[in-house]
Amino acid sequence: MTDTRRDVENEDGNVGARTPEDSDVDKAWEQQNLLSLDGGGIRGYWTLLALETLVDNIALIEMDDPQQEFVAVDSSFAPLDYPDNALALARKSRNTDSLFHSLTSHRLIALLLGRFRMTVQDSLDEYRSLGDAVFGHPRMLTQRNAGVIKRSKYKAARLEKVVKDVTERRSEFQEHGTPQLPLKEGVCQVCVTSLKTKARTAAHPYFMRTYDGSKRTRYQPEAITHIKTGLTSGTNDSVPSTARRGPGMRHTPGDKLNFGEVQQLHIWQVARAATAAISYFEPLKIQIAGEGESIFEDGGFGQLNNPSMRGKAEIKNLHGPGRLDIAVSIGTARREEAGGKRHSWGIIRSLAATVTDVDGAHQVMLDCCKPEEENFDYFRFNAEAEHALEIPLDEWEPKGIKAKITNQQAGTKTIQNIRNAYASWAIDPQVQQDFRDCARALVRKRRVRASKVSRWEAFAIATFYQCRIAPCSHSHGAVRRDTFKRHLEENHPDVLPDQIDRVISDHKKNWIYRPARES
Repeated sequence: MTDTRRDVENEDGNVGARTPEDSDVDKAWEQQNLLSLDGGGIRGYWTLLALETLVDNIALIEMDDPQQEFVAVDSSFAPLDYPDNALALARKSRNTDSLFHSLTSHRLIALLLGRFRMTVQDSLDEYRSLGDAVFGHPRMLTQRNAGVIKRSKYKAARLEKVVKDVTERRSEFQEHGTPQLPLKEGVCQVCVTSLKTKARTAAHPYFMRTYDGSKRTRYQPEAITHIKTGLTSGTNDSVPSTARRGPGMRHTPGDKLNFGEVQQLHIWQVARAATAAISYFEPLKIQIAGEGESIFEDGGFGQLNNPSMRGKAEIKNLHGPGRLDIAVSIGTARREEAGGKRHSWGIIRSLAATVTDVDGAHQVMLDCCKPEEENFDYFRFNAEAEHALEIPLDEWEPKGIKAKITNQQAGTKTIQNIRNAYASWAIDPQVQQDFRDCARALVRKRRVRASKVSRWEAFAIATFYQCRIAPCSHSHGAVRRDTFKRHLEENHPDVLPDQIDRVISDHKKNWIYRPARES
């Protein structure tokens, strides 16, 4: 697509810029990119390391393409300037919002990257702090280590406090009150999955979206396949009914999913619901408008822990067939284990390792991406076999007194083990080539999209325009630059042609990143 260029009149009315063919640009915007992240507690740090490698490869191609396919630019925001305060530590191209339309995950990472629009490096730093604040403070006697004590390993109140603190520090600077989940249309959107249940009912998948899920296409909603492994016995009430099934597959019909208007949930509620791992944290109760009180648990338990198929189905259900262009799925280097212990408390102890089959979802995606099927580019990054990460989802060593005695920073051993395991996997030449291929595909599409500046400005840096010219009836809505320009021309004839650019600039509203706190 980057080879088909011509002189055209661009959307702002200026002639001479060489841009991709209009049909290529329209197609690039119609088709969606999906970033899907597995769940896995502190193993999510491995996920972020893989994402860091991907964006480093993107930065290399953007800034100094070794194959000379692209003209060098300063960042993946180009041709726009890099936003103020968007990055505290890392170099400029380490953002993901400009690359993906949709981000599907069970975990906090989706909110850090998508809802807070954080860079990968800042997310790594935040994730490490979260690990210390939560996993560094387990209870002494709990359901997991004493069996008969029916209480979670970690205090839910501590997790809620940590999540609320992150929300306060990382939400948009101009957001007031308790920030809620929804985002404006036209930016990278997020779907966090959880398990929802009510009294005496079975748990089922529940999508927490930053966008309106009611605008389904006319096509029959796509069913989601759930692949079951391992657990075949046990009747403990703490285990969802879906987790007690034997091997096999079942489907959640598309019309059973919660398609509806965007939920006005607080961000901390979404993060808390998505991390309520069974026996680690107490489930969260939320009053949902029109649904009453519901109980939410971690979406990685009893359902598919690799949410890539959910993301694919979501795009098809909301946008129609053939709208998925590039799907990137990143795992947590978790070793798959067959079977589980046969007594009820053993089932609870082995849930984190046995209840889901991430590789099964990968195989389904491999089949679906074929040209004769749904025909999209698919990249999966996940260590297996000898490179698998052999740590529990809540490991944090050293911690407490042990950290003080050894004079080590809490969690240092765990973080180093994750980094070592990742490095041993990422050094493989084929893995490196896969990262390069994925990065080039994403950059190629980004360059085509960025030629439509008005839409790119809204998508990449969340810039919108709101009319404040009294007494304008459109003062309540925020729109893209091209739409706002037409609004001025059609509704405000007193704005002269040589004044339009200044008026547009005066009515601009950017996403404002919070400045970094002084240490």
